[in-house]
Amino acid sequence: MANIYCVIIINKFGSLIYHYEERAQVYEATSSYQYPLPFKFKEYNETYEVIFGETDTVKGKHIAQSVGFTLTKINNRPPTLEATNGRNLQEFLDDCQNYPLTLTFSKSGPSMNEKITIASTLHS
Repeated sequence: MANIYCVIIINKFGSLIYHYEERAQVYEATSSYQYPLPFKFKEYNETYEVIFGETDTVKGKHIAQSVGFTLTKINNRPPTLEATNGRNLQEFLDDCQNYPLTLTFSKSGPSMNEKITIASTLHS
């Protein structure tokens, strides 16, 4: 018997009525890094996503590559202005005084707006 991982109910106008998604296992990788960092980040929906760079330490058991992963923790704290001493994340990471750093990455799923867009395209 097949498993159901996602249920999407949309009305005839393409609007999302109901959405249920079975949460898959969250893949995380934590590692310490020295200056310079082998990654480039882009801010996307108030999160920082790896857009360039790959290293064996982030590959982990289940993670194939680091591109597309989101930075979830800096030294076991969320990547906020408080964790970066009131500075922009890129400025904080470019300063060699802040190293070594322990960074945690995880694979993020689609946002609610992206889910609504996907559901409305299924209607057509």
